[in-house]
Amino acid sequence: MAAQGNQNHYFMKVLKHFLMLVFAAFAFVSCEKADPRDEFVGTYFFTQTSTITYTADGESQTTSQSGSGAMQCIKVGSGNQVRLTGMGDTSEGIDGFVNGNTLELSPTTVKSTNPGGTVEMTTTYEPVVKEGDTMTCIAHIIGSMSNQGLTMDIIGEIIIVAVKQ
Repeated sequence: MAAQGNQNHYFMKVLKHFLMLVFAAFAFVSCEKADPRDEFVGTYFFTQTSTITYTADGESQTTSQSGSGAMQCIKVGSGNQVRLTGMGDTSEGIDGFVNGNTLELSPTTVKSTNPGGTVEMTTTYEPVVKEGDTMTCIAHIIGSMSNQGLTMDIIGEIIIVAVKQ
């Protein structure tokens, strides 16, 4: 009986060490840092509403519009950099950086010149907050448009709500 007791004690000791190794390996693997961009990367369906005010010669006119579409959030570069494509006035996309559960987008400037005049607008973005599969973005537009001697100031706000597909 004493031999069987020693075998059980030895078996329990080996089992204890084996389990400690398994838990240590699991802890090592699970402590591996995840890429924070993974929470944002993917395809989104978005809806947007905008209010834009045009002012020329002291007279203002405000328009409201709404729309929808699809966009992509992709990883670019290293670190926490991402790019949103399929939204905004820039064909190359809007760059930003993931910071926790927010996305900080870089301002964008669009300048267009044609025979009738020019348009120049800068868009700045409040930090994009992500809750679950939904991102909310508030963009502020300021700029001007010149056409055949008439200059208009442009100011507005766009609210975009995007849901990950």
